[in-house]
Amino acid sequence: MLSLFISTQGFLNGGSGTGTRLGYFSNYSKVQLSPVITSTTCAGADIQLTAIAGINMSADSSLSTIDGSIGLSSLEGDLDIGELSASNSVTITASNGSISNVIGDYLSDDNTTINVSAPQINLSATLDIGANDNPIVVSAGRGGEVNLASTREGFV
Repeated sequence: MLSLFISTQGFLNGGSGTGTRLGYFSNYSKVQLSPVITSTTCAGADIQLTAIAGINMSADSSLSTIDGSIGLSSLEGDLDIGELSASNSVTITASNGSISNVIGDYLSDDNTTINVSAPQINLSATLDIGANDNPIVVSAGRGGEVNLASTREGFV
């Protein structure tokens, strides 16, 4: 199985301004990292993104993998997530920060965009997971598993 690993000392920013759905990743000085992500879907591969200062997806950003897992990790910053979908698992870890729903379209459980879809979902943050009026919306399916760990509040 192939895997995509991207790591930076600064922020990982994903936006749609480059003509692709996820866009480009940059560090503090806006230097483009290699490899450039031109597609948001990987077939038969894991996607692992790690940053020291944080990961910021835009509201229209998505990451998905078929026959793989997704891992997002921030050592000292927040994780602002759009849509994540994996056939195996999604693990999101904010070691010293919060996990936020950047889409912000939650009206009710039946009227919202799903942030995280996978049979196994792991969300861990030292601060908050979601917000009362803007939760992290998850779908683990029948028989799926959702694990949460937060020292403060969690809204899922």
